Amino acid sequence: MTYSPMAPAVLDRRPRPPLVSWAEPAWTAPHISLPVTLLAGLLAACTVPTDRPGLGWLVAGLVVAGAIRVVTRHRPTARPGAVSRIRWGIVTFALLTVPVLRAAPWLSVLCLATAVATGSLAVAGGRSLRATLAGMVAVPVGALLGLPWLWASRRRSATAERTFVAVVASFAVLLVFGALLAGGDAAFSVAIAAVMPRFSVAGIQSGVLIFVAAVLLVVGGCYTAAARPQVRERDERKTVRALEWALPVGALTLLYGGYVAVQVAVLFGGRDYVLRTSGLTAAQYARSGFWWLAIATALTLVVLGIAARLSAVDSVLDRVRRRLLLGPLAVLTLVIVASALSRMWAYQEAYGFTVLRLLVEVCELWIGVVYVLVLIAGLGRGRAKWLPYTVIASAVAGLLAIAALDPERFVAERDVARYAETGKIDTAYLASLSADATPALAALPASVRDCTLALQARHLRLDDGALDWNLGRSRAASYRMPTGFTCG
Repeated sequence: MTYSPMAPAVLDRRPRPPLVSWAEPAWTAPHISLPVTLLAGLLAACTVPTDRPGLGWLVAGLVVAGAIRVVTRHRPTARPGAVSRIRWGIVTFALLTVPVLRAAPWLSVLCLATAVATGSLAVAGGRSLRATLAGMVAVPVGALLGLPWLWASRRRSATAERTFVAVVASFAVLLVFGALLAGGDAAFSVAIAAVMPRFSVAGIQSGVLIFVAAVLLVVGGCYTAAARPQVRERDERKTVRALEWALPVGALTLLYGGYVAVQVAVLFGGRDYVLRTSGLTAAQYARSGFWWLAIATALTLVVLGIAARLSAVDSVLDRVRRRLLLGPLAVLTLVIVASALSRMWAYQEAYGFTVLRLLVEVCELWIGVVYVLVLIAGLGRGRAKWLPYTVIASAVAGLLAIAALDPERFVAERDVARYAETGKIDTAYLASLSADATPALAALPASVRDCTLALQARHLRLDDGALDWNLGRSRAASYRMPTGFTCG
């Protein structure tokens, strides 16, 4: 066949491999897989307090991790990145301790959801952006793919099934005869009540959900260890002419430069300048611009990412050009981040602190950290493959920092200090906070303190057992919580 210049070009229509694919399992599920998985789900369902944070969440996490370890302890293949996976395992353990230390339910939910992602990374690993994102969801996806793999193990050992039946029978015997003995002795009944979960229709429904979730996590962890997800490397990088990306970046840099110049005038002009030019009070001026500035800083990250992706770095001139254009934009955006943070702080000083305002301020602070990482990456000569991994790690570190700060207690302490200066306080909001805030609220003057603690006592339950013990509620229980107190 001869080639004719008039003949149409033959297109390569070969299908491209998917971004993420799963390899065949390197080993079959051992015969103990099914009973260990079911037992882990049963233990998790019996230990997790579904109505509030407590020690049971940490216990359930350790049970799931232990079950995965038991099933995968004899895997024949070595996995790269062991140090990184150990780090993510330590981070997962730290996240699981938050429900034990903090009483705020929203904080525990955030940490538990993040623990699933970091625990998945501890099993799957990953360094690049695609590999890290795939690793974060590997265990949840592997939970569905691994069910047939796990079910096949039941045909390899009838002994394991009989052992599991014996374990279930043991639980049933303990439940029945424990109830009989508890009914015959009050002291023994109190001891049993401290370690046994409370049963109700809602509790049973929640227990079933916890059982299913724990089983799926064990299956996903074991299957991911046996069949690691394969991530396709990036395609050949496409670049554009310098003018095509430098022009919009330069325009945005000039715009941000003008904004920073105005902020300098506001800084040196003081309160009178703000009132005269904007017609707003200082607090209104602070609040009015925060959200717009926060959105702008987040979108600028997208602009920087696209520009970095499209710009060439093949020569020294290319690298210098990119630094000269992207560097000033990142620096000016850092100034805008600082402006947004100062605005929100000023607004909270004027109108009071809340958890939501504190969280958005922390998120904006994290965006500032990302810009610093971008600047550091721009100083290097390569593609900074460490940047995506470090950004995700910094987000997890930020969540742990929030937990260490004890946000609801911090908010309460700031509002109590503001009350001492201004005499203004929102007792209804402070009373809606969890037991973490109780020690700070106890520092209020007697009249306001009793009213606030009485309102808070209406929604707090401090009768912790062994599995739902929590440090925040334990501290709150040491303070006198007024009952029957009527606020004037």
